[in-house]
Amino acid sequence: MYGVKIAGIGIALPDWVVDNNEIAELLKAQRAKIPSDVILTKKQEEEFITSDEWIRPRTGVITRRFAKPNETTSDFAAIAGHAAWTDAYGDGLGIPDFLLTATVSPDNFTTPPLPAPVQRKMGIPTRIGKQQKLIGLISGEITLACNSFVSALTFGVALIQSGMCQRGLVIGADCMTRVNSWNRRSPFIILGDGAGAIVLEATEPEKTWFADNSIFMGVDGGKDGEFEKLIINPAGGAAMPIQPEHLNPLVDLHMMFMKGDEVLKIMIKLFADEVIPAALAKARKTLQQIYVLILHQANLRIIKGGLERLAAKNPGIAFLVISQDMPQGYIIQAKNAKPKHTITVYNSIDHVGNTTSASLLIGLWEAREMGLVQPGMLVDLDAFGGGISWGNVLIHWGGIDQAPLTK
Repeated sequence: MYGVKIAGIGIALPDWVVDNNEIAELLKAQRAKIPSDVILTKKQEEEFITSDEWIRPRTGVITRRFAKPNETTSDFAAIAGHAAWTDAYGDGLGIPDFLLTATVSPDNFTTPPLPAPVQRKMGIPTRIGKQQKLIGLISGEITLACNSFVSALTFGVALIQSGMCQRGLVIGADCMTRVNSWNRRSPFIILGDGAGAIVLEATEPEKTWFADNSIFMGVDGGKDGEFEKLIINPAGGAAMPIQPEHLNPLVDLHMMFMKGDEVLKIMIKLFADEVIPAALAKARKTLQQIYVLILHQANLRIIKGGLERLAAKNPGIAFLVISQDMPQGYIIQAKNAKPKHTITVYNSIDHVGNTTSASLLIGLWEAREMGLVQPGMLVDLDAFGGGISWGNVLIHWGGIDQAPLTK
């Protein structure tokens, strides 16, 4: 079985930066569009009212990026893909063996799948040589809510490990402003648009621990359909084809609905009690061997709550939480504990919000650029989202792994 390494990473973010005050103004403008003779309930009125003071403590978001009307998910996916390929191989595109996209907001519903416009916009050829010989490009679009990227990554890693492919692209991209109602503050206030991409490359099996770049040690994931309706787009699929009444701005059944309080409680327990411990056990590693932890940027309260729960269960561990808003960071640890190991947790939610499929890649890219990820470190990426679904990726970041396997 071949080893797999990260050869390059890239991201793409829209130019439009939207702060919390502008979010409040956008909601107010949407409210003004509703005819004066339409009577709203108290709850409906509340959905149009928000402020920076209301948003920031509940979500951790200060700014997020919005795509402009003429921009699409494939635009950002292609830019991120090209940036990752250039990061890996410099100028000159070359031809990947596969192109996998992770998204919940493709350019078109059902077809064509997102890899089609991304391939065209990246300029990846389908024919080569004088004879214009048709070449193969394995492609696929993976949709698994906020866990879409880890799921797509699982397929990419498997394609290389099997020997079927030598190198390829996995891109996580979403324009959440296109599938999220602008007539309800939740989840409108927390979501943003963006893309991230990663180039995977094969390494020789016997050189797995001596490669010059990042090595995948394990990819894990799961799903619990019991909670399928906590985060849902009710209309638009086979269960509820879109009808004119669904498009009423006070209904918006074709847009996303989320039971935030229930999601908060479930996610905190899920990643602290099950996702991270199970993934580490599968890779035969311990929490003490992790140096950098990047979590899906769902909500700062979920992140902090999960870390506090994880710290309580592991008093020997402290978590140093860093973001652009707080570069000096702050410590989360068990009460009266004397930790012997500190894990750096990087958050991007303060300046990009919840970018769904792009979340982990944006965090990983920024952590690398800030120098938080260094050769020899074990890096843990964790996603959790609608479904309920979850995924974990454990990466050895270059150099030789000095940490012994645990029995």
